[in-house]
Amino acid sequence: MFNEVSLCCVGLQLACFGSGASTIKSLKERFHLNLTEEQLHLLVDSMVDSSMNSLTTKLYDGFQYYSNGIL
Repeated sequence: MFNEVSLCCVGLQLACFGSGASTIKSLKERFHLNLTEEQLHLLVDSMVDSSMNSLTTKLYDGFQYYSNGIL
């Protein structure tokens, strides 16, 4: 997957890919390619638990509800 991203970045003028190799490195880190499937499940569960108890999540959900009617 990241080989395709690397190739599509060549000559691309989008600001999000402006950092080149740094962008690819950040994407690889964000997708946690170094983790096993079990470790990834634990990480995702932890992230979900964290967001469910987050004030900012509750505020954003409220914003979505009032501005867009999204529950």
